[in-house]
Amino acid sequence: MGLGAPGRLAVRSALTLVLLLLFAPVLRQGVNLAHAAGAVLSVSPTSNLPHGVEAITGSGFDPLTTVTVSVTTSAGSSVAGTLTSDAAGSLNGLVTLPFTLDSGVPNQISAVEGSNGPTASSAVTGISVIPSIGNGQQVSAHLGDVVSLHAIGYAPHDPLTITVNGAAVVLPPNAPPYITGDTGTLDCSIVVPISALPGQGTIVVAGQATGQGQQDSSSVPINVAGAQNLVVTPNPVRAGANVKIAAGGFGPNEQVGLSFGYHDAVSNGATVSASTAMTSAAGTLDTVFPIPVSAGAGTQAVLTARGQSTGLSLGQTVTVLGQPGVVTVPSGAKPGNAIGVAGTGFQPGERVFLSTVLFSTPSAGLVIDPSGSFSSTFTIKGMLAPGVYNIGASGINGDQATARFVISPSAKPHIVVRPALVSPGDSLHVQGSSFLANERVTLSFNAVPLTPQDGPITASAAGVFSSTVRVPKLRASGTYVMTAQGMLSGEKVTAQVHVQQAPVSTVYFAEGYTGGGPATRFGESLDVLNTNPITALGKIAYYFANGITQSVSITVPAHARLTEDVGQDVGQNQVVSALVQFDRSVTTTRTITRTTVSGSPLATSISSGEAGLSQYWYFSEGYTGASFQEYLALFNPGDVAAQVMIQTFGASGTSPTAPISRVVPAHTRVTVNMRAIEPNRSFGMLVQSDQGIAAERVLYWGTGSGSSKFSTSVSQGARGPAAVWTFPYVSTSKGDQSFLSLTDPTTVAAHVQLSVYGTNGTQSAPASITVDPGSRLTVALPSKTTSANSAVSIVANSDVPIVVEQAQYFGGSPNTGSHSGSIITGPLKAAAGWNFTVSNTDRLTTGDWYVLNTGTKAAQLKATTYDSSGATVTYVRNAPAGRVTKLDLGNSNSAQGVMSTVWSSSAPISILAVLHTADGMESAVVTGDDPGNAGYAG
Repeated sequence: MGLGAPGRLAVRSALTLVLLLLFAPVLRQGVNLAHAAGAVLSVSPTSNLPHGVEAITGSGFDPLTTVTVSVTTSAGSSVAGTLTSDAAGSLNGLVTLPFTLDSGVPNQISAVEGSNGPTASSAVTGISVIPSIGNGQQVSAHLGDVVSLHAIGYAPHDPLTITVNGAAVVLPPNAPPYITGDTGTLDCSIVVPISALPGQGTIVVAGQATGQGQQDSSSVPINVAGAQNLVVTPNPVRAGANVKIAAGGFGPNEQVGLSFGYHDAVSNGATVSASTAMTSAAGTLDTVFPIPVSAGAGTQAVLTARGQSTGLSLGQTVTVLGQPGVVTVPSGAKPGNAIGVAGTGFQPGERVFLSTVLFSTPSAGLVIDPSGSFSSTFTIKGMLAPGVYNIGASGINGDQATARFVISPSAKPHIVVRPALVSPGDSLHVQGSSFLANERVTLSFNAVPLTPQDGPITASAAGVFSSTVRVPKLRASGTYVMTAQGMLSGEKVTAQVHVQQAPVSTVYFAEGYTGGGPATRFGESLDVLNTNPITALGKIAYYFANGITQSVSITVPAHARLTEDVGQDVGQNQVVSALVQFDRSVTTTRTITRTTVSGSPLATSISSGEAGLSQYWYFSEGYTGASFQEYLALFNPGDVAAQVMIQTFGASGTSPTAPISRVVPAHTRVTVNMRAIEPNRSFGMLVQSDQGIAAERVLYWGTGSGSSKFSTSVSQGARGPAAVWTFPYVSTSKGDQSFLSLTDPTTVAAHVQLSVYGTNGTQSAPASITVDPGSRLTVALPSKTTSANSAVSIVANSDVPIVVEQAQYFGGSPNTGSHSGSIITGPLKAAAGWNFTVSNTDRLTTGDWYVLNTGTKAAQLKATTYDSSGATVTYVRNAPAGRVTKLDLGNSNSAQGVMSTVWSSSAPISILAVLHTADGMESAVVTGDDPGNAGYAG
């Protein structure tokens, strides 16, 4: 009979069950393998302390099964805890790491399900336990005393064992066990065991963390007082602090003498400090003794206690500590460099923690060695900005010290000092760069501190500063050193400053130009004559239209002359004024040469400067009509802007014009175009300023335009009106023309009488001249006042102080053609000496001297010529009384353009030179300086 459908189904079900039972072990094994391959374990944190709590998370385990977590260290494997997986096969729980956790290396954490279940692992790096006890200071106690302890840095929940001088500490009744808390700390009290050995020893507190690299033990010094030892706490101790003294074995209530023998840092000798104390009824000594403030740091001193009844003497050596200090070697470096950090004066065994942004500091701190010191090496972090950084050192005993470290800018600090040549009392402008941001900077002059005029110096955020100081009083001229020091970085930088003693000779030149226009090329030189028997040291200070100044040092040997090329000093195309100063009495003349762009010569101007500044300058000559172009150069070398007013004086009966106002900034030169302001007028001028200035008038005339006209004359101003004006050379022969310009700036009419002196005595003169008040009068000198081929001198005497100038033109009218000439301000009086510093113009190479002697006796003259090498030649001449005399110096005429000449006279005279070109096409009148009264400038 065959099987039906139900029967076949029953057989299939039974067979399936049998197969499942037969292959169950195989299938189970396959499930385990699948789980093992997919089980994952992670731990947090990845670094932990021995006995620390670790969070375990995992996945891929069987649902709702027990998983054992083990930790493998160098000491073997131990179970840290068991966890139960959830319905999804995940783990999430906490376990406690063993005390055997190895420090600084990975410790394997394994999670295993049963004996053959899934396994997963991870790792945790052990953190080193670095414990400390109390504040690290020595403890003193008697046997049986209670001592308080503060333990830190141990493993969490660490059972501690404590010994004192080798004897185990027993817990007091009902006291909690010595176990640290969650943070590895413990505050407790212990009783010094009776079995503890008296004397110097240690309290040792040890934990259970025994893994590789762990240091789960710390100690603190203790001195246990016994019958025959003296305990001093703390020891070492700082000067000025108190120590606690404990001892036993003395008589009951015995007087004890205390003495402290030490090295005194003030007297640098051995000193003893003493006091007394009383013992207890048990014969124990407990007292406090002050360590003297002057006790030398680092020295060994002896503290002695001696009983006055028993004679018992106990002693203890005490180490005197200095104040904590930290230094770096070097004191500054660049980012990325290695530096050494060292500390001294800390307490032995103390743990010190560093704090700074300069480098990474050790989290466990540094342990002080027995000498109270530490040292270590660190690397400066990269990308740190230049500046000053602090390195702090803080000990757990409360010791504090700080070191300063500098990261300097990439460039060295630098200073620029202007001007480079100065005199005592002058202003010096100092500019610095590459200092630290916001750093205080001090200045000194040859190590003498300077006080800036604009207040203390602080560098900007960019490390730059600008300041002004005064040059201090000095005994001698020479080269001095300006030093700028950064007070944070300590960096010092220097610059040389050349100092010339207060000048004896000073001359101002307002006009000056080294450039050229489209049609003209200018040249300028300053000629200095030193008649002294010693070298003259000086400077030329140049002032430009933009307020910038520049100084040049010059030296003129004894009995010699020097020519300074202004163009070489300041460069081309510079509008410049000059201040010439020397430490000896010298004479200085300025020569301005001009040529056309093709090289054809134009007339030369040779003139003296002004011997001082003034608030009033008078100019009588002035014309802006016909071919004349007139300028006024105003020079303000002072530190304050000058408010200048220019008043003009026209011909009598003409309407007055409004005053001209100008501002001349400090250290600046301003040029006023008078033709543009007052065209087609004849006028004199009064230049009035609220500050002392120098002023010069520049006239151009003849063919050409502007400053390219053929002829020129630069003239200094007169400081004020006078009653007598003298003009030694007046020529109206051979086509020459001569004019006197007379200006009366007063409110009273002036009556002027001209006296004419010829080569043969006095000549007839024009009738008396009247100059109306507040006006200017021009007098054309007639040809009848001179004889053929000769010249005369004229003296103008006025009953009212006036200003007079002479315009001397050669060969024809200045309004047409090319006729040279000079504008001359007459000297105020005759003198016994005159100095002429004449430039080598390469053109005005011949000349004559005109000497006016208005006295009643002949004058004996001596002329000494000087060249650039110091060679001199002396000539003797005579000047008869009551006349003008034309002189030459024999065969030296051809050299007069390259030599300087000094005249001395037995009687007061007036003298000047008239120079000519070899072809006679150009002439110039050259005035000298009277060394006794500052010459023509008055």
